[in-house]
Amino acid sequence: MWAVASPNDLAYPTLDAALATHLEDIEGGTQPLSHKLTNALLGGKPARRLIVRWPAVGLSPARVEEYVVTFRSVRSGQVLYTLGLSVPDTDHARWAPVFAEFVATWEELP
Repeated sequence: MWAVASPNDLAYPTLDAALATHLEDIEGGTQPLSHKLTNALLGGKPARRLIVRWPAVGLSPARVEEYVVTFRSVRSGQVLYTLGLSVPDTDHARWAPVFAEFVATWEELP
């Protein structure tokens, strides 16, 4: 589980464009088994949530990744906030409520 704030240097025009990078294969040719994209809130801001299920590859077990992203405008441009979770599929049921609480209670500092 992690949280990252980074400048929108790649100039993603939308949250969906930012999330699309998480559908790209990091395993070299592997396609996700499924993905679900929904609206969300993060720190009171409109956000997008992506849940991706990946198959087992080689010695790596099947896994589930969740991402919640939002933009924040600052004087120098935009900041992209990303909260994420990556766990083996067998552990997702245990960690999903923890991640949901992380997202629900996340606050943006001034």
